[in-house]
Amino acid sequence: MKILINQIGFILNYMNIYMEKFAYYTDAFKKYTKFDGRANLSQFWYFILFNLVISIVINMISQKLGLLYSLVVFLPSLTIGARRLHDIGKSGWMQLVGLIPLVGWIWLIVLFVRKGDSEKNDYGPAEYHTHSNDNLEAKFDNISDKVKDLGKKVSEKADELAEKAEDLGEKVSDKVENLADKVSDKVEDVVKDVKK
Repeated sequence: MKILINQIGFILNYMNIYMEKFAYYTDAFKKYTKFDGRANLSQFWYFILFNLVISIVINMISQKLGLLYSLVVFLPSLTIGARRLHDIGKSGWMQLVGLIPLVGWIWLIVLFVRKGDSEKNDYGPAEYHTHSNDNLEAKFDNISDKVKDLGKKVSEKADELAEKAEDLGEKVSDKVENLADKVSDKVEDVVKDVKK
């Protein structure tokens, strides 16, 4: 039981984390005209991840819807790409390197995976860039503590129910014994009456 509760808590925790990460995807749409500023690694790559998953699902449903989705997501993709390049101190125009077959895409990926500038650069302050996992770790610890507390409560309730079941079992056993004694007495009475 405790293992099941821990697994459920683990799954809920990951769902919660990914729902928080989904905000990066929606933020890209909210900032679809904002080419200035910076986007850190998490903002960019979670946008790419959710975009890829959604694109695959939509394309499985309909090719035409997939094409429409590609058109809708084109501008947010350009803006978040520009902001990602700003984070490493490069111009958003560097995305044009991707037009060079193979080598351009490889170079763009290398640029996109680089860690951003930790200090202020020409495109924005470092505060915008700083992304700490402390908040996620604190949330994970909080959820983990809640799951442990829930596990303890469930365990206590299970113990209470086991005690009640044991008491009920004893009562039922006593009742069955009393009933058996009464039936036995009645049977003896009937046997005595038959013998007379």
